[in-house]
Amino acid sequence: MKKRFQKVMEKRRTQEVLITGHSLGGGLAALVAYDIVKEGLAKKEQVTLITLGQSMVGEKTFAEKYEQQVQHSYRVVRRGDFIPHYPGQHRGYEYNGREVYYKKYGMESKGSDGFKVCEHNNCSKKQVNPVESTYNDVYFEKNVTEYGMNCK
Repeated sequence: MKKRFQKVMEKRRTQEVLITGHSLGGGLAALVAYDIVKEGLAKKEQVTLITLGQSMVGEKTFAEKYEQQVQHSYRVVRRGDFIPHYPGQHRGYEYNGREVYYKKYGMESKGSDGFKVCEHNNCSKKQVNPVESTYNDVYFEKNVTEYGMNCK
């Protein structure tokens, strides 16, 4: 896959690269975004990462390096989603990218009053209650596990 990506980028040197992922796939997408920039396959200005309910993927040193490499990185988190806080800071993991926090479970609110771009990457952490935590499958009123089904 790396060779195919290199070929595309050789032909389209100024092409913007958008990488997305959900849950554990969001964590993998973050690692891919980091590798693309680190390996010089695209410039950091070209790469944007947007994840939904992304799990944590590295410790503090990695998070600091990540911030230098992937400048346009957004972790969309909705209230009640516990996956973005797993495996947890108590185990040495840190958040990467900028957190975009939606206060409502279904994220049904429209406009900027429904979300907050967080300064310290932990505003959703204050809203996780294990008793009320729900699955992380619903984002933007859609079950994201159904995205891409029957694609050919």
